[in-house]
Amino acid sequence: MSSTYQETLKKIRSMYPNAYEKWTETDDNLLKQKFLSGASIAQLSKDFQRQTGAIRSRVRKLGLAFTDELPNNEFAKDDVNYLGTDFQFRWATIFCEREKEYLFPEPLTSYMLENYRYPSVYRWIVYEGKREQIKYAYIGTTKQLCPERLEGYLYPDSSSTNLRLHQEFRKFIEQGYQIGLESLLVEQVRMNNIVIKLNNLHSQTARTFIENLLISYYQQSGLILLNQ
Repeated sequence: MSSTYQETLKKIRSMYPNAYEKWTETDDNLLKQKFLSGASIAQLSKDFQRQTGAIRSRVRKLGLAFTDELPNNEFAKDDVNYLGTDFQFRWATIFCEREKEYLFPEPLTSYMLENYRYPSVYRWIVYEGKREQIKYAYIGTTKQLCPERLEGYLYPDSSSTNLRLHQEFRKFIEQGYQIGLESLLVEQVRMNNIVIKLNNLHSQTARTFIENLLISYYQQSGLILLNQ
């Protein structure tokens, strides 16, 4: 693990000592008991010394349903607007050749130049062994994935993000990890009864909105992000 993320974990665990520790059967039983007894997410976070996002994620995994706590200052019913959303997406592997996944820091290929010249919300994934077992991730957005954005990571200049991630990726590789790349495919975004068309992510506003939404989602789910 790189020094930067040792520091990050140290900071998180200074506030939540059990953050990212494996849940035991005893933990699960106690969590279920406390939750069904009416304990709030904030109280459970304190009791289990884990982040609220980790508590919510575990509650869902245990098959329990919950409602968020109401704010201290209640609103009149007529003042509240409800926006139901349905955001369907998946991550598509970036390939350097047909059916061969791209791994950092391999050079760009003609296949990539031909197939990935488009705007994208993307994520780097750091994994060891199986690709599905992601340890760390970085989520970003770009107006052109290849070659513009990828070259920035392969040959970083003074850009602090490019240079930082290039160095971090090199350290992860030295420790036996692999660095893969994926591009977001948006199946549908529906708000109430309106389907929002994103024009294949050509809109920077749409890309930034989705990027921030996903960063928040994965932070709440407990995945360690390399975004700062």
